[in-house]
Amino acid sequence: MTITPRRIATLFILCLVVLLSAQATFGKGYVGRRVPNGVWGGGGIRMTVSRDGAEIEYDCGGGTIDAPLVLNRRGGFDVRGTHTRGHGGPIRLGEQPNTSAARYTGKMTGKVLTLTVKLAGANETAGIYTLRLGVEPRLHRCL
Repeated sequence: MTITPRRIATLFILCLVVLLSAQATFGKGYVGRRVPNGVWGGGGIRMTVSRDGAEIEYDCGGGTIDAPLVLNRRGGFDVRGTHTRGHGGPIRLGEQPNTSAARYTGKMTGKVLTLTVKLAGANETAGIYTLRLGVEPRLHRCL
């Protein structure tokens, strides 16, 4: 068999079609998938994911994620919400909670989620957590 420019071009086109088909099939990764609903737990955190966002409980505080947790192609998300610092002792009548806007970024790999909480308006990370789907954490409330 003689290698001709026509055969090289045909082989090139065939390889290109195979690569583009693979990209269409596998290149989307996690796009459009969501973090599964349910309880995600880890050290010092419990996150209950729903279709509309999430409610978060910390050892000493809480928070909300105010948007659905839709993943990008790498399994990550970046959403807004609130973060409320807790404190020890009783909550006084009429006391206003110490709530701040927050940015929640995360990455899901299988049934493990890494979550970073950053407070808006401050260059402060409130925490980095590793959570697992279906795990009920043991939270230690503020003293």
